[in-house]
Amino acid sequence: MIRASQALNLLRFCAGSYKPRAGPLKVNWNVTNLCNSRCKSCERWQRPKDKNELTTEEGYLLLRQLARNKVADISFSGGEPLLRRDIFELVTFAKQQGLRISLDTNGSLLTRSVAQQICAAGIDRVYLSLNGASSGVHDELRGVAGSFRKVMEAITFLQKERVNATPQIFSNVTISKENVHNFSQIVELAYKRKMDGMTFHLAHNIGEKNFHLSEKSAPDLRDVSRLQREIDIMRRKYPSFFLDDPRYYGNFTTFLENPEKLYKYRCIAGYLRCDIESNGDVLACDVAGYHLGNVRIDSFKDIWYSERANLARRRIRENDHPLCWLNCIGPTNVMLHDVHPLRILQLVHSSLLRKTRRLSSVRGTILEPK
Repeated sequence: MIRASQALNLLRFCAGSYKPRAGPLKVNWNVTNLCNSRCKSCERWQRPKDKNELTTEEGYLLLRQLARNKVADISFSGGEPLLRRDIFELVTFAKQQGLRISLDTNGSLLTRSVAQQICAAGIDRVYLSLNGASSGVHDELRGVAGSFRKVMEAITFLQKERVNATPQIFSNVTISKENVHNFSQIVELAYKRKMDGMTFHLAHNIGEKNFHLSEKSAPDLRDVSRLQREIDIMRRKYPSFFLDDPRYYGNFTTFLENPEKLYKYRCIAGYLRCDIESNGDVLACDVAGYHLGNVRIDSFKDIWYSERANLARRRIRENDHPLCWLNCIGPTNVMLHDVHPLRILQLVHSSLLRKTRRLSSVRGTILEPK
């Protein structure tokens, strides 16, 4: 359930403010640049290892600061986060700080032992990259033979080790020309394997931001029109399986045909979400850029409330940023576009009411005569 501080922050965002009163609702921490996939739609794996990755102790300090600034969720990503040797030390510490945790992984290193560690650490959600319903399609797009088999094994290991359906297991699909024809089969496979849901986005071509496609791989308008028909069919068949706002999917053709129209949805980057790179750089967003600072130099709080961050947020509010339609931000942009402020006030009220009841219960226990 959303905290009162974050609900009030949402209210300010929806009212047009660019000055938050709490940290971001979610932080995406790219804990390493290293990746053992060779995806056609991403160039991050071509980067050398960052010799200036935050150390374990620096990671602890960062996580403590995020929690103190009312961050609710943190996503451990990369690169491939399981390549980082201290990943479970960081995850365990994050959980101790009260953060909700998701892990974005290609699944190639997710053995039974790793699945046990994931469950023991208290990770809430695991997102597994699934780009095809067969090894032929998936392995071709991931650039490594055997990737599909390992993802299927990872699903099995997690399902056998988890308790009370935690962590939830989701598939994350990047759709390009090579797999757009495979979309319905991917949905059927994920549902058959009893995954908890799926997210997906179109492959993007933003070369300077790690997203790169050749012309033969980029989905065109005909591809996306077909995809939207298949999405409609699959959503009717499995209505609870699709996690994102249907208006997000409904704008895929707009993104290709007339992307400027999507600027009507105010972007949450730098206000409700931010990215932290492996070296401690804080970015409003991995696509929008806007370098806000580095946690080795300043505290996260000082970075987040700085004039530099306010200027970035104001420029983003005014649509002075590159446009993307990725599922890390697009669905929330759409959802908040026409949310009524009274709904957010209801969230604040219910959150405060629960807190008051808890305090009353504690005080009653303390004052209760023996």
